[in-house]
Amino acid sequence: MSELSPSSVLIFCEDGDDLAMLRAQLDLMGLWGRVVNAETEAAALMLTSTQTPALGVYRRPDQGYDHDYFNHIKAQLGQQLIILGPPETVEAYSDEHFVPLPHTFEALQDKVRTTILTDQVSAALSRGKVLAPGDQERIYRDLFDRGSDANLLLDYDTHVIIDANQRALEMYGVTREEIIGMNMLELVTAPEHLNMWRDTQFLQTSAGEPVFVDRLDKKKDGTLMHVTVSGSLFEYAGRMIFQDIIRDETQRLQAEADLKVAKEAAEAAQNAAEAANRAKSTFLANMSHEIRTPLTAILGFSQLMERDPELSPAQQTRVNTINRAGEHLLALINDVLEMSKIEAGKAELNPVPFDLWALLDDLLVIFEVRTDAKGLGLQMQRSDEVPQTILADQGKLRQVLINLIGNAVKFTHHGDVALRVTALPENLVQFEIEDTGPGIPPEDLDQIFNAFMQATHGDQTQEGTGLGLAISQQFVQLMGGEITVRSRLGWGSTFTFTLPITPVETDQVADAEKSMEVTGVAPDQPTYRLLVVDDQADNRTLLIELLQPLGFELQAAENGQQAVDIFHSWRPDLIWMDMRMPVMDGIAATQAIRASGTAGQQVPIIALTASTLEQDRADLLAIGCNDFIRKPYQPETIFTALNAHLGVAFIYQDVSTLMATPTSINPDELRQLPPEWLAELHQAAVESRLGRINRLVEQIRSDYPEIAAALSKLVDDFNFEILYPTSRMQMISHGVDS
Repeated sequence: MSELSPSSVLIFCEDGDDLAMLRAQLDLMGLWGRVVNAETEAAALMLTSTQTPALGVYRRPDQGYDHDYFNHIKAQLGQQLIILGPPETVEAYSDEHFVPLPHTFEALQDKVRTTILTDQVSAALSRGKVLAPGDQERIYRDLFDRGSDANLLLDYDTHVIIDANQRALEMYGVTREEIIGMNMLELVTAPEHLNMWRDTQFLQTSAGEPVFVDRLDKKKDGTLMHVTVSGSLFEYAGRMIFQDIIRDETQRLQAEADLKVAKEAAEAAQNAAEAANRAKSTFLANMSHEIRTPLTAILGFSQLMERDPELSPAQQTRVNTINRAGEHLLALINDVLEMSKIEAGKAELNPVPFDLWALLDDLLVIFEVRTDAKGLGLQMQRSDEVPQTILADQGKLRQVLINLIGNAVKFTHHGDVALRVTALPENLVQFEIEDTGPGIPPEDLDQIFNAFMQATHGDQTQEGTGLGLAISQQFVQLMGGEITVRSRLGWGSTFTFTLPITPVETDQVADAEKSMEVTGVAPDQPTYRLLVVDDQADNRTLLIELLQPLGFELQAAENGQQAVDIFHSWRPDLIWMDMRMPVMDGIAATQAIRASGTAGQQVPIIALTASTLEQDRADLLAIGCNDFIRKPYQPETIFTALNAHLGVAFIYQDVSTLMATPTSINPDELRQLPPEWLAELHQAAVESRLGRINRLVEQIRSDYPEIAAALSKLVDDFNFEILYPTSRMQMISHGVDS
C-alpha cells in the first residue's frame, strides 16, 4: 500500500476485481502513478488520517454498507469524493458526485472532470488525450493479459479473432500469430453450439444483454475441453467488437463425474455389503436352528440319563462321554456361529456387574489341572489396584481369557504360563498372558487373528477351529480394546490387551449361586398345567421327561395351530413355545393367543429358540413372549423360568459337596497303594482308557473299598483332569515318577 500525497487519487473498494477495473480506468484517464488502492475500510481510514488526497473514488459495498464509515470519508474529503453505488441509492447521495452501477468509462470520466480539483485532475485528463501510442498499448495489453480466464476479441461481422490474451493462447495451445485471424467457429465443435453462437449470442448481445453458454471447444492438438463462455458486445472506434471470456471447466466437470461414479460405486458397495450381511444373518439363523436343535436332544437326554440312579458305572461313563462330547461339539459350533455373528455385525455387548477377582481365581482353578497334568507352572499376578467388582461383559471377557490361556497351555510343553492383570490410569485394566512355548514364526504374526488361521507352531498342533484368536480380537475390539502379540521363536509369546472398565460397589454383585439339583416340587402347591410346543418330537419328549416326574401336567403340540387350539380347550398355566414350526410358527401362535382375550394376555409364554442373536430376543419379547431361552438349554434354566413366571418352589439337593468328593481322596490313604499299581493308573488316566481304569479300581475294591469308591466317582464323572495329577502326585511320593 503506497503513501498518499496531495495529488493522489485514492480508491476505496473491497472487491479485488472492481478495484483492478477502477484503477485501469483511472490509468487510462492519464492518472497513472497517482492512483493508490485501499482494499479495506481500516486501510482507507489510516491513509486519510495522515494525508488528504486530491480525489477519492468510493465504490460502495453491495452488502455490509457502513453509514458511519461513509460519514467519516465525507468529513475527510468533502466534495473531492465520487461515489459509485446501486441506482436505487442515488437519492441518499443528492449532494455528492454519484455514479450508478454498473458504470461506463465515460460516466466516471465526466465525474472526474467536474470535481473542484480542475487544476490538477483536468490537466491530467488533457494529458491522457494525447497519450503516446506506446503508452496506450502498454496499458491496454497489461489490462487484457491480466485476467485468469481466456479472453478473445472477435469482429462482430466476420467472427474473426482479432486479439487474444496470454491465458487464451495457453488454453487452446496456439501462438498469437496462429489464433489472430482464425474464425471463432473453428474452435466450436457441436452443431448446436455453432447455432447458439451464431444466432442466440449475437442477437442477445446486440440488444445489450450479456450471454452465458456451456460448450465443447477443441485445442490445436484436437483435445476437447468443456468451457463456459461469458459473451458481451461493445463498440470501439466505430467497430462492433464481440468479447468472449472463456473458462476451462474440463477438470471440474471430470472431477464431478468421477465423484458421481465414486458415489454410485460406494452406494453399490454399501448395498452389496448390506445384502451380504442379510445373507449372513439368514445363514446364521438357519445354521443356529439346524445345528443347535438336534444338540438340544443329545445334551438334554444325556443330562436326564445322568440323573438315573440305576445306571451301572460303565453306563454312567458312557453317558458322561456322550455329554462331554456333545458339549465339545457345541463349543465348536458356538465358535463358528459367533464368528458369523461378528461378521454380520450382530455381536453385542452385555455389561453386567461381576466379581473380576473371582473370575480370575476361577480361571486359575480351571487351568491348574491342565498345567499340572503337563508339568507346567501357572502363575497369576494381580495388582492390588485392580478393582474387585466391575461393570463389563463378563461372558466375553471370560471367553477371551480362556481362549488366550488355553492356547498358551496347549502349545507350551516346558516352563510356565503366566497371567498378569494390572490397573492403569483412567479406569483401564491391562491383561497379559505370557508363555514359554515354541513361539510364533514372524511370517504368521500378521495373520494369527484371521479367522480359521492357525500359526505353524513347532509341534504342528491343529486342534480346534482356528477361530479362537479371531473371536478374541473381535470381542476385545467390541469392548473397546485391541490385542497385541509379541513372540520369539524358541522363547515364547505374550498376548496383551487393555480394556476400559467401570468399577462398581461390591454389594451390586449377587452372590454366586450354589450348585443345586432339583429333586422335586415343594409341597402345598397347585398342580400346574404346562403346554410344550415344538415340531421336533425329540425336543417335546425331552421337556416332558424332565418335568413330568416332578408332578406337572403336560400336553404337547407340534405346530402353532395345535397350540392355539389346546390353549382354548385346556387353558395351560404356561406355554413353552418353539419359534420355527410348520403350519403356524411360534410368532403367529403367540400373537393369536395374545389377541384371544384376558386369559391369552395373562398366560406366560416362554420362547424356545436356537437363535443366538440378541436382536431376536428383543423382537420376541416385543411380540408378546415373556422370556427367551436358547437351545440347547440346561435343566436349571427351565426350573428358573418356572420359578420366575409361575412362582413354582422346588426342592433342591446341594450337589456342591458331592462335586467336591473326587478331590477329597486322602493322600495318606493313597500311599498305601502299591507304586506299580499307581503307575498303571497314572498311565491309564493319561491315555483316558476307561476300561483299564475300571479294571484297576476293581483290583483294589475288596482291600481298599473307600479309595475304590472315590476313584470310581472320578471315573463316573469322567474327571481325568483330577485323576491324572492325583495318581502322579502319589507316584512322586513313592519315587517312581519318570
